[in-house]
Amino acid sequence: MSECVDGEHSACNEFESRGGEETDPSGGVRSDEEQAEQSGGSQADERQAEQSGDRQADERQAEQPGSRQADEKEPDAVSSELYRLFASLGRRREQKVTTASASGEEGLLHYLAFQKDGVSSGFLREQLQVGSGRMADILRRLEEKQLIVRCDDEKDSRRVLVYITESGRAQAIRTQKRVLAWYRKLWLYLGEEDGKELMRILTRLVKFTG
Repeated sequence: MSECVDGEHSACNEFESRGGEETDPSGGVRSDEEQAEQSGGSQADERQAEQSGDRQADERQAEQPGSRQADEKEPDAVSSELYRLFASLGRRREQKVTTASASGEEGLLHYLAFQKDGVSSGFLREQLQVGSGRMADILRRLEEKQLIVRCDDEKDSRRVLVYITESGRAQAIRTQKRVLAWYRKLWLYLGEEDGKELMRILTRLVKFTG
């Protein structure tokens, strides 16, 4: 085995302390720096790819204005559907009967038969929410059919009170039976759960003033 001379002794010791890696004096230090640079570059590439993907998604959304317009038109579409459903329901013969029972001639007879008899025409106008001309026509037709009579108020001669006749009461009872039978069928058709839900919604509709 050859021995190191004095000039080469320190270099030999350094060589031996590094485990013989004389061909790469910087050792693992340069390798770690390169790895860190590669890792940082990889993360930067990932961020750039995510940003590019986001931009592409925004561009695709911008190229589809139809979806945004559909969202803006959605309330009008719902309103049109509600109108169609209410109109279809109102055109049905059974619904016309139930609606008429709450207004017009049938509504007036129903009020006199089941709410209060012997009231003024002005009071009836307020209860049925009809104009004075409309009320005058209703009273005239019912009187011609002998379903009501009008008499002077004994306590106030300036007032005229409206009373239902026996024929008018009988007609009001027949109409009520028919209307209630229709609503019983509706309740059976909907079932208890949907029936209660319908009542809840109608209760809110009564309070709706637009």
